[in-house]
Amino acid sequence: MKLLAALSFALFTLTCADDCKVDGVDVWWGDLYKWTPHSFQACKDSCRTDSRCAAVVYIHWGWSEGDCYLKNSEHGSRLSCAWCTAAFEPCISREGPCSAGYYKSSPQVCSPCPANSYSQAGAGSCTSCPAGQYSGEGASGCSPCPAGQFKGASQGSCETCPANTYSYSGASSCISCSAGQHSSSGASYCTPCPAGKFNGQSKGSCENCPANTYSRNGATSCSSCSPGYHSAVGAPVCNPCPPGTFNGDRAGSCRPCAANSYSPSGASSCTSCPAGQHSATGATSCTPCPAGKFRGESQGSCETCPANTFSSPGATGCTSCPPGHYSAVKAGTCSPCPSGTFNGDRGESCKPCPAGTFNEEVAARECKTCGEGYVSVEGSRSADSCELTNGDHCWVLYDYMRLKGAYGDSLSYEEANPLCFEDENCTGVTCRKRKGKDYGCFLAAGEEHEMGERKWRTYLKEC
Repeated sequence: MKLLAALSFALFTLTCADDCKVDGVDVWWGDLYKWTPHSFQACKDSCRTDSRCAAVVYIHWGWSEGDCYLKNSEHGSRLSCAWCTAAFEPCISREGPCSAGYYKSSPQVCSPCPANSYSQAGAGSCTSCPAGQYSGEGASGCSPCPAGQFKGASQGSCETCPANTYSYSGASSCISCSAGQHSSSGASYCTPCPAGKFNGQSKGSCENCPANTYSRNGATSCSSCSPGYHSAVGAPVCNPCPPGTFNGDRAGSCRPCAANSYSPSGASSCTSCPAGQHSATGATSCTPCPAGKFRGESQGSCETCPANTFSSPGATGCTSCPPGHYSAVKAGTCSPCPSGTFNGDRGESCKPCPAGTFNEEVAARECKTCGEGYVSVEGSRSADSCELTNGDHCWVLYDYMRLKGAYGDSLSYEEANPLCFEDENCTGVTCRKRKGKDYGCFLAAGEEHEMGERKWRTYLKEC
């Protein structure tokens, strides 16, 4: 089949070629008109301008030399004529000039001009589109490349402008965006870099501003945040450092305030807490030192008040307890010295009343003397603790003690006192405390005893 098609095309082409100039042939009938162009080519050209024409006969010798006869489609068969040359359609039309957008690829074939070239009517060849213009196949002219594209002199077609460049319609090359601007591919214009970004050179992309800097629209560089301000990456503005932080440098980060200092929003430095106040790290304000603590101007933190001193909240120092009072460490107030003790100076501890004295009041500055002829144990709390000495009999009184080696009958103290000193086995007298009763004392041997017996007291023989 392919071979048959090729042979048919070759035969058709040969026939057409013969029909464009057939020497020694005339055609009867079908005359349209006659004229005298004096050339066979002009005769055929006149046929191509008349849609009725189907054939021509040209006389090239004799008395009618130069005449051209145009025939319509109703002409007769071909006849022999020695001085005639004939031509027939469609070969006449195919031999003629090509229309716009086509060129003669062979004597009888018009082919369309390839893309990015053009031709005018009758052209024998196609012309390449100039730089910045393009065309499709079979074009009679070129069009400008659209905005955002370009075509150089050596390029075959319009190409898209790359990112961060642009072009106008009909451009032969792309233009780089100015510093501070950018574009996507195929752009017809550049736009400013958005706030928070910058572009410091042409052909470059917009980049994020680093942390603690910022930029406005169309920036070629980023500006550092002022002291007391900060920003994230790609920020259009700087924000104040939050309370409790500070930034003392341009383009620096916000850092927390150290302990015992504070800051409000947007601070470039932290403020030290005043004396008597303190704070934790990153504080927005200071609070008073609690009761029992203090902080002076040069101290770093609140310190504990020592024993026998006190302080109120927010104190810059500790106050000594007044005479007759005492306190533990870290006290907010002082307590009165209990009965049986005293304190005569500020900031001192309470001391027990010495033997031979007593104190029945609280907050005493001094102890009272039992008086001549009376004795008492250390820390006595009342006048009842003072005991009368019995002549040469010397006793030491021990409250709340009971001797275990008691013997004999229950006696009054007045009876037991002389008997104990006469008895060499007696070491002391132990007595039960009874209101309104004189008896209840016993002689005792040895010193084995029990403490904490509140109803008992013991007199140990000392001389």
